[in-house]
Amino acid sequence: MAFTLKMDPKTNYLHAMMEGEYEFAAAIHCIDLILDACEENKIFRVLLDIREVKGHIQPIDRFHFAESFSVKYFERVKKRSISHCRFSMVGKEPVLDPHRFGETVAINRGLTVNASTDLREALDWLMVE
Repeated sequence: MAFTLKMDPKTNYLHAMMEGEYEFAAAIHCIDLILDACEENKIFRVLLDIREVKGHIQPIDRFHFAESFSVKYFERVKKRSISHCRFSMVGKEPVLDPHRFGETVAINRGLTVNASTDLREALDWLMVE
């Protein structure tokens, strides 16, 4: 199964669903698509749903994904094409790192982000119904 991204803009958040066999390059490309959707829809909360992603993700990939997300996000903030966003990731371990390394990297680079294995918790953290 190919790695895909489906996006569903809700009333007050974007539900971005990644699924399929993990591919680093595809995941990086998804960052731009997600940020494009935030910009186009004036949405400032994103649920990144990776519950249907399969495969093994190396720690270096987690680092580079979080770093790339941060760089791409802050480039748009600097250009004022998007405003402050909250990002919540929901997934299953081990695709979602049990130690939350990627979350730590993203937070250390200034993103407002949360990672969880529980959908309700992820939505509550985003402050959406």
